[in-house]
Amino acid sequence: MDKEYINTEGVLEVPVMENVVQRGDEGENDSVNEHSTKGNDKEKSMKEDVTEGSTQDDSEEDPRERYLQENSEENHRTETEEETDDGGVRGRFTYRSDDDEQSDYNPDNELDPDLDFTLAENMRELRLRRRRFEDEIEVQQPELRHPPILPKKRDRNMDIIDRLTLAEKEMANKTPKEKTINELYRRDWYFGDVIKEQVPVIIKGQPDGVFFIRNSTTPGDFTLNFNCNGELKLIKIIIDDDGLCHFQSHGKRFENITKLIEYFKRHSLESYNSTLPIFLKDHMSYDKYIAEKNKTKVKHVSVILHEMYGIHTESERIYKRVEKLDIEKSKVHYKGTMLQRNLSQAIGAEIVYREAIEKMKADLHDHPDNVTDLKIVKALEDNILLQLGRIQELREAQAMTKEEMRELQKVLMNYDTKKHDLYSRYYTLESQRDGLVEVLLSKEVKNLDIQKGIWEATSLVDYESLQMSEFFLDVVLPFGVADWLVIDADKNKATQLIQQAIDRNPNDADGIFLIRPSFTKQGCYALSISVKGHIRHCLVEYSNSQDIEQCGYGFMKSNLYFPSMVDFVKYYYHNSMKDHNPELDVTLKRAALQDS
Repeated sequence: MDKEYINTEGVLEVPVMENVVQRGDEGENDSVNEHSTKGNDKEKSMKEDVTEGSTQDDSEEDPRERYLQENSEENHRTETEEETDDGGVRGRFTYRSDDDEQSDYNPDNELDPDLDFTLAENMRELRLRRRRFEDEIEVQQPELRHPPILPKKRDRNMDIIDRLTLAEKEMANKTPKEKTINELYRRDWYFGDVIKEQVPVIIKGQPDGVFFIRNSTTPGDFTLNFNCNGELKLIKIIIDDDGLCHFQSHGKRFENITKLIEYFKRHSLESYNSTLPIFLKDHMSYDKYIAEKNKTKVKHVSVILHEMYGIHTESERIYKRVEKLDIEKSKVHYKGTMLQRNLSQAIGAEIVYREAIEKMKADLHDHPDNVTDLKIVKALEDNILLQLGRIQELREAQAMTKEEMRELQKVLMNYDTKKHDLYSRYYTLESQRDGLVEVLLSKEVKNLDIQKGIWEATSLVDYESLQMSEFFLDVVLPFGVADWLVIDADKNKATQLIQQAIDRNPNDADGIFLIRPSFTKQGCYALSISVKGHIRHCLVEYSNSQDIEQCGYGFMKSNLYFPSMVDFVKYYYHNSMKDHNPELDVTLKRAALQDS
């Protein structure tokens, strides 16, 4: 049968039996033939049979009322009721003639055994089946441990910005001593909890006057570490409750440790101790110390800033993908709801058809005198077969509906899995972004500058097309920002670095690139890239046009701009630059410092 869902408002030919029996008693054989023909026609409805039955004399009993009355009486009979005479069992279609010895006809023998379902099964079980059909088709779903839901879209930027603002308010409420200590945490010469035993190893080989600060063994105090005449010297720094600091046993006090350091860069430490005729010079870099210790690169502030914005724009696009998934999932869920309704209706229709068949057989058994005419029996048999055929069609429709619902259930589970992965990805990115913000603040990047960059990047992501957002979310770069953003390189150094990368990859020389500040165009960057044996240089600008389509990072005087520099690299990692310049038919394949 065609794939369709059965409506329970369909036809039911129960009164055919009533009409046929009643007219048979009156000897209206023509009417019997008419009903027999209708019993074989699957396109005739129950309502037509009822209409024809209602044309009888108004003085006669309404067959529908008699059917309902007998049905009510049957429902009150118990299952322990004894079998009827002549061995007829209730609920079985058994023909009884006036002379059993002269007739061996049994209409049950003419029924199609493939369609002869077990009609004596408990109707209550079918009704229970209708109530629990959702449980029968339910697919066991793996429990997905979702992180907390994403912040509301209108509040998502306020999360990081509010925390930055809150940090400023908390700083304003700190005591003078706490402010002095907090100011120290942002300095590159502050090494934190380096133990005393490690100091000789760290400062070994450093020139006289090169220094760093670490926490003292006394909580709240700090230690200045430096070499003088090739020997390690340690001076304890004390911070008073009023926030002023000084060397131990020294009367000259300073606003903070930074001011103390600056003072002794200009004045000899001999004023503190006559055995220290030395000025403080350059400081040791904590970032460099950690990089060398972990065998990693020291990141410039600009590199960290662009890395942070790249992470932020990626997290913003996750919102757009989640919204898209929610819309798609709601459509699938609605379709599943309609299928559930159709399945419930089909099960209900099957129950009605089964009850009608059993009722007709039971009535024939209870009123054997009304079935002496074989034509009447044949009409009833045809009607029963018609109902059995409809049940078979319902069964097929139910099977197809259940299968489709199982497929929809898999689709819904897939949506949940995707959202779970996106949630996990978002909170990982959020943690990375916040960590980089802390690093930027420690390097004296202004709070307002970070907030402004976050707002601008968010606005550009909101405006970009969903297709572009989906594209960026699926791009994974094989190199980091520090591999291609070189802050201290000019044109000559960029050429040198790219040539070194070409020498490392002679068989794949095209597409090796780096991005650097432009020394000829203030405020812009320059993309240096190898293509066809040459190294080309192109200006990259950050446009702050009033036209939002022309805002972001892109080639100068182009029509394509991106919310972050990382997005610029992602786009041209997958797309050729020939639209910008026909001579640049190449992608950003390899970063110049990658694997260096």
